[in-house]
Amino acid sequence: MDRIYSFALDVQNGTLTPISSLATGMAGSVDLVLHPDGTRLYLSNDNSGSIQEYGILPSGVLNFARQTTVFPSAQGYFPICIDAGGKYLFISRTAASGFIQMVRINSDGTLINVGQFNVGDNAQQCVTTTDTLN
Repeated sequence: MDRIYSFALDVQNGTLTPISSLATGMAGSVDLVLHPDGTRLYLSNDNSGSIQEYGILPSGVLNFARQTTVFPSAQGYFPICIDAGGKYLFISRTAASGFIQMVRINSDGTLINVGQFNVGDNAQQCVTTTDTLN
C-alpha cells in the first residue's frame, strides 16, 4: 500500500467522490485502522516495524503526522486494531510466534510500547470488543 485515498460518500446517491490521495512512502504497508474519534488513521508496515499516523481534517483530507517504530525487527504480516475507547493499538505479530504487541495511544496521538503477549502460534488477526480499556 503505497498510497492512501480518502473519499466522500453521498448516502443519497450511493456515490464516492475523491477527496485526497497521499503517498505513504512505505513499501510493505499492511493494514489501516481508523481511530474511534474519526480524526486519525494508523497504517502498519511489515518491512519497517513501524506505524504511521495520519490526521484527518474535517474536509476529509489526510495529513501525515508521524511514524513510530514499534518493534525493531520487522518480519511478517502485522494486522492492527484499536480498542473502542481509542487508548490502545494492538499489533498481531505473526512472525514473532504468535505475539500481540500492545501500544498506548497518547492524547496527542503518539505511541508508546506497553508490552507484548504470547497468544500462541500463528496469531493472524486481532479484534477488539466495544468495551473500553482503562
